[in-house]
Order: sequence, then structure tokens, then C-alpha cells
Amino acid sequence: MANAPPRLTVAIIGAGVAGPAFGLQLLAHPRLAAHYRPILFDQTPDPALTTVAQERRSGRQPSAGAAVGIFANGLYPLYKLGLRTELEAVSTAFDSFRIFRCPTNGTHKQLAASQNPTWSAELQDAARTVSRADLQRVLLDAFYRHGGEVRWDKSLAGLRALDDGRTEVAFDDASTLAADLVVGADGGFSGVRRHVLHQRNASTAEERWLPDFVHQNWLLRDLSCARGAADLAAATETHALWLDGGVLSSAPLPGGRIRWDLILDAQDPPPTEDAVQSRLPTDAPAWATALMPSPYTVDDSIKVLRQFENVYHPTTGTFGTLLSYAERIIRRPLRQRVWNPDEIQHGSVVLIGDASRLMLPSSGQGTGFAIEDATLLARYLLTHHCESPSPERLRIALESHARERVPRSQKMARVAYWAGEMSIGRTWFWRVVRDWMPVDSRDRKKLSSTKDSWPFSGRFDVDS
Repeated sequence: MANAPPRLTVAIIGAGVAGPAFGLQLLAHPRLAAHYRPILFDQTPDPALTTVAQERRSGRQPSAGAAVGIFANGLYPLYKLGLRTELEAVSTAFDSFRIFRCPTNGTHKQLAASQNPTWSAELQDAARTVSRADLQRVLLDAFYRHGGEVRWDKSLAGLRALDDGRTEVAFDDASTLAADLVVGADGGFSGVRRHVLHQRNASTAEERWLPDFVHQNWLLRDLSCARGAADLAAATETHALWLDGGVLSSAPLPGGRIRWDLILDAQDPPPTEDAVQSRLPTDAPAWATALMPSPYTVDDSIKVLRQFENVYHPTTGTFGTLLSYAERIIRRPLRQRVWNPDEIQHGSVVLIGDASRLMLPSSGQGTGFAIEDATLLARYLLTHHCESPSPERLRIALESHARERVPRSQKMARVAYWAGEMSIGRTWFWRVVRDWMPVDSRDRKKLSSTKDSWPFSGRFDVDS
């Protein structure tokens, strides 16, 4: 019997969520695993060997938020991969939700409450809130179990198309790799996307590369909180607190932690996207040591957060108490952009996750869509390229993937934008809408027949 041809090398740039999810889809499927050899590359050190303190001292901005939500459309592919038990062990179910109006003087008014608002009868589960680090670990552990390879501390230096259809990937340590397929999963400020845009039109590449600023600031922190100091019942709830010019949302995580987002109105982006080096002032509050490197000065971030210290919080009493338990605080300008099909694919290079579309956290779908990307890209390789590999067949597979993903992403981005405008209450109209918006208070888990609404109804599988 003739020897099987060597597996094609797939260089996946980025080992956050989209990258490991795609690599796992390749290795978990027998036919794909027989044809492709995925290798993950990431500019950061191995997270299993890195502490939060080391991350802070590195001066590098965190690549994403501390925790994420995954709804039915994102959970479905993960459960098909057999990760349900592992994911449930490190996440909490979104099964109780309350909305409050909370001025900065410490008063509050409950506006609405809902039980199991994200329950999916098909999955028999609600949306899950999970630390991004825990989700990454679940995916990487499964990737390793299937024989996957990860190379840490590998910063992308450039890409070069080769005459045989492959792409040479160069790293800043002077090492190179000739890859049959390059997948950019390197986030909203993707170096792989910069290469694709330059290949398409070098004169407009830089202006198309940067995501659009949407006049919102994001401060997010993964909180370590002793459950003994808080009401145990309240610590199981997810909350949205309408503020004056912003919104504070929070959700519990396993181990007595709370994930929160503070999104505020902002007129201008910071002057640079790079981390600003600044020292803690002598009178800084204790929680200021949790501030991670960001484009904003420490003084400015402290000033912003102090405005909301007295805001009521249903779990800990005040937002100031949340701050006192700070583990890390990330402040980023919020940007959003959905790149066109020809901007996320060229030749044997394609983008997935935030590299292909960067959405506001108000979408709740950044992680879910990244998992969808990983699943559908594997499907298109199986359908168009796996059994008859050629540069032309690969191009068809990648172009098909890009064309299918963009319309769904554009629709979700529009929803996210208007949800963000409503939640921060930029104008009196949006403040009225958010304060009087009707909320379905029925327990979805008890309804005889419920169907997931868009986009949660999406069900993506490699084989169908």
C-alpha cells in the first residue's frame, strides 16, 4: 500500500481562544487530523507558567478581557468536542439576572428581574460565564491531548508568499516556518491582518487595519472576592447597573470571584494604542496596584474609577468594595469593525476570531463567534480541500469561509453598537429606553417550548 502523503502544516498565529479552538477541531476530526498538522504560535509566555504579577511587570497590554460569556451558539461546538464537563467545572450558569438604576450617590432602584433568561432547551443549559484563562486552559489541554504543538514566546515578524503557494512565517527570534495554511487568530490588532491588507492594497492597508473607535471606554477586572464577605444568594446573580453615563455589569465566577465590566461614554480615543508608562501616585488607593498596562495614565484611570466608588452593587454593597478586591483592572478604548471578505483572506492566509471582526462587549458574542469561526473553517477545509489538496482548492475553501462569516458578523456588530448606545445612556432618549425597557420575567426553563433566538440559535458543526 502506498505511503500516506505528509500532513500539511497549519501555522495558527494566536493561542487565545479562536486559535486553540480551530487547532482542536482539526485534530479531533479523524479525516482532518490525517491531513493537517496544526501548530499554535503565541507572542506571550506559556500561561501555565505566568502569574498576574509577571503579566503586569511585562508592560504588555492584556490581549483580552478577564472573563467572557458563551451562549448556546458557542457552547454547541464545544459540547460536540466533548468539553461540557470540563467547561462546567470552571464556569457558572447565567441563570438569574437583575437590572438596577444606580446614581453615583449610592441610591438604587431595581428595574427588572429574570430567571434563566439564556436557557437553551436544546442544550439543556444556560449561557456560561468563564474566566478567559480557564477557557484557554480547557481548549489547550484538549489540544495537547490530541497531540497538538504550541510554541510560546513567538512574536510574528512578517509573512511572505512563496512561489509554491505556501507562506513563509517569520518570527522576531529570526526563526521561520513554511506553512501550507496560515490562520491569523491574533486578536483585534492582528499582524496577520496587516499582511493580508498589504497584499490586497498597500496604499490603503494601514487605514483599513485599525478598528473604529466607538466613543466608549472599557474597564474590566477579574475579581478575587471572599464569598464569606458577601450575600451567598446574591453571589449567584448576574447584574446590569445603569449609571449616569455608563453601565456596570457583573457576573459570578467559580471560586468566589466576580467578573465585571464598566463601560463609559468617551468622546476621544487615547493619543496612542501603546501602553503608557506611569507611576502610582503616593496617595493612590490600594486597588490601583491592580491596574494593568494600558494607553491611559494611572492617574487618569484612578480619577475615573473614584467617581463610581459609592455606586450601589447588589453583591458587595458598593462598587468601591469590588475595587478593594482587585486582582487586575484592564482599561481599553472600545473599538469595533467587521472587515470585508477580501480583507480577511488572501492566498493561503485567513483570519478568524477578533482578527476578522472586533465587536463591542455589549454583543456578548466575541467568544461565541470565534468558536463558530474555528468550526466553520474546519468544515470548509473538510468540504473543499481535505481530500483533494491543491492551492486552488485551498483558496476556494478560505474564500467560502470568509464570504459566509462576514454577513453574520455585520449583523451582530450593528446589534452590539445600538445595545452599547442604549446601555451607556448617551442621550435622554437612550436613558428612557434603558430605564423603561420591558424585560421578559418568565422562567425560560419552565416554559413548555422555547426556541433560541438569533444569534443564539446558530448551530455549527464540522460535519454538517
